[in-house]
Formats: sequence, C-alpha cells, structure tokens
Amino acid sequence: MATAVTPPSVLADLFPSGMAGTKAEGPSGAMLPGQVAQPERVSKVEVKFFLAAPAGPLQTLPSARPGKLKFGALNDPQYRLRQPIPLAVTVEGASVVVGWTEADEFGVGNTLSAALDDFGASVRELYRRIHESEQLGPDLENIKRILGEYIAPRSR
Repeated sequence: MATAVTPPSVLADLFPSGMAGTKAEGPSGAMLPGQVAQPERVSKVEVKFFLAAPAGPLQTLPSARPGKLKFGALNDPQYRLRQPIPLAVTVEGASVVVGWTEADEFGVGNTLSAALDDFGASVRELYRRIHESEQLGPDLENIKRILGEYIAPRSR
C-alpha cells in the first residue's frame, strides 16, 4: 500500500522591491541608483517543493537514449553506406542492443556507442562473407539484396 508523502517546505523571507542609493558615484559625482533589498522583511512565506521523481517500480526517469536512430558510420575503407540504416535501440539488463529488423542483425554493448561499434563490425563482416560466397540459399540471397540497398564497395 502506498503512503502519502508530505512535500518538504521551507520558510522564505519576502522583501519588497525598491531602489536605493549606493555608495558608487557617477561621473558627475551624483549617487547612482541601484537595486537593493529593503532591510526589513515584509513577511515570511511557506514554500513547498514537489519533486518529480519516480515513486514506484513502474515509474522510471526519462532516458536520453533514443528509441530509434539511423546508423551512418560504417568505418570501412573498402565499403560505404548508400543510405543510413534504421536501427531500434533497446536496453536489456545492463546491455544496450541496437537492431536492424529488416536484415535481422544486431549489435550489443555496455553503452550505445559500444553497441553501434559491434553492429558496424557485424554488418561489415556479413557483407564481406555473403559476397565471397558463390552459392547462397534463398534467405541469404534476400539478406544480400537488402545489404546491397544500403552498402556498396568504395570506388578506387
């Protein structure tokens, strides 16, 4: 059973606004006006703080990690991307997983950056191996076609 939590509060002094002279002098020797608080407070005001923090197992803090992104960093001297690869980003336990559903490929790492590096290495290796093979089954022919839409050899 959830218990009600009383928000924390503090007492704050409320001062009237106003202008008062300061000890600084202008070029003509006149006192310059400056904004200062009046020395006597008008009243005390109770201020309550309401914190927007998770209060239960189903509530989590928002994530700065995107749910989707487009991969565009193949980092290979032999191959280039024709277009960015759409990836879904999920977190499973302590690992970040990026997945390309169309080609059924993924990358895993402790961080998003590590998962993207793993994905890039996997896709590069798959592209090399699939283009080295002479006989492919229908599933791998389909993967080869999909990879060909996104990856191409660099011109020399």
